[in-house]
Amino acid sequence: MPEGTVARGDDRLAALRAARARMVEQRHELAGALSEPFQRPRTIEMRDEFVRVQACIDAIDRAIKDEERQQPGVGMASLP
Repeated sequence: MPEGTVARGDDRLAALRAARARMVEQRHELAGALSEPFQRPRTIEMRDEFVRVQACIDAIDRAIKDEERQQPGVGMASLP
């Protein structure tokens, strides 16, 4: 393995995990907004954004798994 590869991989994983944490926080905020009484079109927009945020979290999870496959000894168990 070339020198510096692990450090770069660690940086990539750290960035992905930070992005995931930010998106989870956004999902929590949207869930709170969705729990309020229905107000068209605001509630519909919030629902659509919630779905987009969840899709982003799923994509980040896949990216984390891909990065981990490239780094032996690192696993999803270390997610925040």
